[in-house]
Amino acid sequence: MGVKVIQRSLMWNDPAAEGIQLLQFRVMNTTTRTIDSAYLGFFMDADIGPIEAPASIAFNRSGFVALNTGYTENPVSFGATPVGVAVLNTYKPLDSLRFTFAWYSGAVSPATDSERYALMSLDTVFVNQLQLFDTRFLLSFGPLTLQPYTSSNPDTLDVAFAILAAMDLNQLKSRAATARNIYQTITGVKLLDDFAPREFALEQNFPNPFNPTTAIRFHIAQPSHAVVEVFDLLGRHVQPL
Repeated sequence: MGVKVIQRSLMWNDPAAEGIQLLQFRVMNTTTRTIDSAYLGFFMDADIGPIEAPASIAFNRSGFVALNTGYTENPVSFGATPVGVAVLNTYKPLDSLRFTFAWYSGAVSPATDSERYALMSLDTVFVNQLQLFDTRFLLSFGPLTLQPYTSSNPDTLDVAFAILAAMDLNQLKSRAATARNIYQTITGVKLLDDFAPREFALEQNFPNPFNPTTAIRFHIAQPSHAVVEVFDLLGRHVQPL
C-alpha cells in the first residue's frame, strides 16, 4: 500500500523499568499521493495461562484502564500474570482523534481489510469484558493524514506504545504511568531523530535476480543528489540508473 514503517524497541536493565518495553514507530508514505483518513493501532492476542495447560487461554478476559491502556488477564489460573499495551504518543493529541478499544474472540476476528478498517475507526471504548474466553484486543486511533515523503517534505507519523507485564492489574496501571514518565523524560525529538540514517547503506535489491524489474533501496545521512551505478561481478561499469 506504499507505506514504510520503521520500528524501534527500547528496554532498560533497571528495576524501575521492570516489565516495560517501549515501541516507537515512524510511518512514511512512499507513494506520490496523500494518504488521508488513516488509522494506526496495536493488536494483542496474549493467551494468558500456564504453558503446560494450553486450554487455560479459554479463561482470558480483556479490559481498558486509565492512561489509554488495554490489558488481558486470566483470573482463574494460579500465577497467571496480566499483560497490556499503553498508547504513549501520537502525532497529535489523542483527545483530538477518534480512539477505539475493542475486544473480541478469535471466531469473530475481522477477516478483510474493510472489516479491519471499520473496527479501527469505530471510535468506541468497549466496557471491560466479563465473560471468559480466548480473547484478543485492539487499540487504535485516527484519522491521520500523511503526505508523500520527500527530501523537501519529510512528513512522518511518529507514534509510541508500551508493552507491559505485571503481577496484577494495579501494578500494570502503575507501570503504564511509569512508562509514560520514562517516555516523556528520555525520548522526544532527539531520540526520534535517531531513526534517520547516520551513514550510507545499500540494501539487497528485490526481487532478485530473474525478473524484468527490481527495487534497490539505499539510505544516506542527509538529503542530497544521488546516482546509482551498476557494475558487473568483474568490476566493470555497466550503466547508471
